[in-house]
Amino acid sequence: MAQWGDTFRSHITYVAEIDGWLAGFSDITHDGYLDRLYVHKDYQGRGIASALVRQLESEALRLGLQQIWTEASITAKPFFERHGGAKRPPCYRMALDSY
Repeated sequence: MAQWGDTFRSHITYVAEIDGWLAGFSDITHDGYLDRLYVHKDYQGRGIASALVRQLESEALRLGLQQIWTEASITAKPFFERHGGAKRPPCYRMALDSY
């Protein structure tokens, strides 16, 4: 847990909160690696992950990055494809794992 705290502090991190509850979070490194994207099961399907990714995309563009990259599960691939894939900067490069 201490390592997570350290990376959250050194990365660009956004938190989604609804009525005082943690609904989700995401973070990106300063070189464009999307490290974590999480939405609590009770808040999925409400656009929270999309909102978090839009914030990360805005920050990436502000930093002059042309690419965001992540190691996504095969289940997450359609989500990232819906968010631009290689169609517009910052584009996503995904290394897919089968978990």
